[in-house]
Amino acid sequence: MTLQVFTSKLEVMLNQLTNMTSSVDQALELLPALGNVASGAHDAMVRLLDVAQACSLVLDPLMNSCLRAIAQWQVTALRQKARLLVREGATLMGVLDEYEVLEGDEVFVQIQRPHRGRRTAGPAQIITGPITLAKHPVSHRGDTRQVIAVNPAGRAGGLKLIDDYTNVIVFSQRGQRPLPNKLAGADLVRQRTCM
Repeated sequence: MTLQVFTSKLEVMLNQLTNMTSSVDQALELLPALGNVASGAHDAMVRLLDVAQACSLVLDPLMNSCLRAIAQWQVTALRQKARLLVREGATLMGVLDEYEVLEGDEVFVQIQRPHRGRRTAGPAQIITGPITLAKHPVSHRGDTRQVIAVNPAGRAGGLKLIDDYTNVIVFSQRGQRPLPNKLAGADLVRQRTCM
């Protein structure tokens, strides 16, 4: 089952990368979600694509070659490191629940994603329900863990978590073995976790 999910995500990403070089709409949909593009170049390309879309223009040769180079880089990253785009996912730093609000295998995640093509952030969104975590980069599929993301608003100290922590994964300090340690023996020192 897990292999089928990853295979289908791989096929979708390869199709999107192929279509990105031939359609302004596809490029505008995919480009903001891709990583490993210099921020200045990324912002300029998104603005140019916005203008091209508004004026119903076709891609000029320079923009097309830039998009092809980005697509080729992403395919190389897929081959070498299996870096799949997961639109619902995020790579975040982990921190400890200093207020002792969370139970054993619970985490708190509040994400504030930027608006497409802008530097300003959108509204913060609290993630709830079952999520899959792994140390970044993922080296073995056995190093992933299924945990419950909770909204601690109704708990003592929960509002402090919501006010103080955005764009990080807050791990509980309760339990026999810390959850970050279950993720390939990781700790929270300069460690990124993907969700």
